[in-house]
Amino acid sequence: MFPNSPLRLPRRRDCAHRPELAAEFDAGLRRCPYCGAANEAVVSREYDEALREIERKRQALPHLPKQLVRFWGRKWGRILLIFVAAVLVGGMLWAGVGGLLRWVSDQTAPNRQEKHLQALESLAAAEDYEDIWDYMRKYDLSGGAYEGYMDLYFASFPLSYVQDCRYYLERGGIWCSTLGRTYRQTAEGIWRIDRQLEEHVYAPSVEEGMQRIRAQLYELLTEDLGLNETELAEMIALSGDMAWEDEDEALLKRFLDVGQEAVKREGIRLVKDGESLE
Repeated sequence: MFPNSPLRLPRRRDCAHRPELAAEFDAGLRRCPYCGAANEAVVSREYDEALREIERKRQALPHLPKQLVRFWGRKWGRILLIFVAAVLVGGMLWAGVGGLLRWVSDQTAPNRQEKHLQALESLAAAEDYEDIWDYMRKYDLSGGAYEGYMDLYFASFPLSYVQDCRYYLERGGIWCSTLGRTYRQTAEGIWRIDRQLEEHVYAPSVEEGMQRIRAQLYELLTEDLGLNETELAEMIALSGDMAWEDEDEALLKRFLDVGQEAVKREGIRLVKDGESLE
């Protein structure tokens, strides 16, 4: 393996600690496999080789700068140097531009927020609840100062039941399931608005918008459907208890049971599902 080495090893050697067994092992092993003792010849050879490697590297150090100069002076070395320099310069420019954009964004953020809030206030005053949702999606607005307008948008959902119910009443009646669903959604809408106004402090435009929605829901239940204050309070309490329940026939019947006297007083014609109002 090392033909010129003065430390050439024999092929086999005896175990020094177990001569009685005539134990032999490969002379190239670092330790005796029987007793674990170090093979001094191998250890000495490895030590000498390590010293020679250190000396070789030490002698090569004075020539390293010249080798680097020759490398960078070659075509590929120059290309690599230009590439590294371009990456460093590009990174510094990117960081600088990014910092400038963040600074500009921070300086203009208050003005942008004020502009968005003014637009949302105008939409709330005009009761354009769908436009509030479209505007917030367009500019990716959420949380913080905008959260109240999102609550206002969701509070407007029961208004669709107000329109539908009045349409059916004008035609001379309403289906049982439709009336039960209207009771449930509008009473629950009042319950949710009251809860939100108790738990949050909204901007004046948001609070006014929620009060307007509540007034429309209240008007439908009391004036159009004839609920008295006791019946309305009972229905709102039932909404709080059933707020997280899935809508089914049994649930809708509970609301109908509360409002059945009002239906009779108002002379509202109840139609079974599947029958025509005509």
